[in-house]
Amino acid sequence: MVSGVADPAPIRPFWSSSYWHYRYDGGDDEQKILWLSAGAGYKVGPLDARTAYRRRWVSGHSPMLWDRYGNLEELYQQFAFPVGKDVSLAVRGAYNIRTSDWFERAYILSYDTSDCLKWQLVYRDDLSRENDDWISMKLVINAFPDKPLAFGDKKLSSPFPF
Repeated sequence: MVSGVADPAPIRPFWSSSYWHYRYDGGDDEQKILWLSAGAGYKVGPLDARTAYRRRWVSGHSPMLWDRYGNLEELYQQFAFPVGKDVSLAVRGAYNIRTSDWFERAYILSYDTSDCLKWQLVYRDDLSRENDDWISMKLVINAFPDKPLAFGDKKLSSPFPF
């Protein structure tokens, strides 16, 4: 995986990429996957906004259904704003460019103690056919900001590195 985050205020561009090559026993099946994410974080008044483009290219296939990936192209937009002392609310939408459908909304209520702990209450509204909605509580320990440690039973798929 290769990634980068720049920090020229007031805009923070970021990018990441990864390449995976899977080979399977007992046949000629193989799957090659290339991921690319690019975007920026920026301020709009009191709003903390983030925009990201994510793309996955896949060649080949897996003999196992659970491991079979396809091409995708997505756009993410998130806005976070303060709702009280040390409390913020983020609203995020995810759009599938290939199918022209919104496939996910997420609401993240965060309590950041500004020392080393952050609590998050996350609600995910799955807008796809699976309708896999869920709610989760997460504790994030930021003692080492480069490697935050998180405890929680559900995790949002996110292209945002910060």
